[in-house]
Amino acid sequence: MRVSVDDAQGKRTVEATYDPFMPVDTYLLPSRIELQVPSVELTVDLKFKSWTLITELPDVFSPVAPEG
Repeated sequence: MRVSVDDAQGKRTVEATYDPFMPVDTYLLPSRIELQVPSVELTVDLKFKSWTLITELPDVFSPVAPEG
């Protein structure tokens, strides 16, 4: 699967490629993700050997309201 984002002038800003997908429990997750940012000649290629699903979310995103 390929996803791309273009700016207002139609110029490609980011392109992401996800493949091939592998079954993990009841999900299909990519075993490889490639990100390309042409404007800075950057390519990031991530390869996953395995996935571990989180069964319980950690309590790390608890925003605190400011005083006042």
